[in-house]
Amino acid sequence: MALFTFWHGDDYPAPKRKNHISVKRELDVLTLARLMNLTEQDILKRFREGNEAWVLRLKGMPVSFGWLGRQKARIGELSKEIDIPKGNAYLWNFRTLEPYRGRGYYVQ
Repeated sequence: MALFTFWHGDDYPAPKRKNHISVKRELDVLTLARLMNLTEQDILKRFREGNEAWVLRLKGMPVSFGWLGRQKARIGELSKEIDIPKGNAYLWNFRTLEPYRGRGYYVQ
């Protein structure tokens, strides 16, 4: 498991944009359940806990997805739960679908 942080003002190079890519918050429970191989109840629970789902699409097709938390974070590998300070966020459970791995989409 890797943890990463950066701050406003850090010297972090902007990623190169690729054509036909969109990254948007996804609210459709059924779409997320199918994409993430979870139940609709799992998705609704994550929403109730204050998490946001984000999906990267290439020409409208899902490529990568993950969750953004602003309130609490559960780090399963460490068996820890933390409160996320106001103004911060925790990115978790991001994955790239098998056919798109190794092409640099996740870093978009």
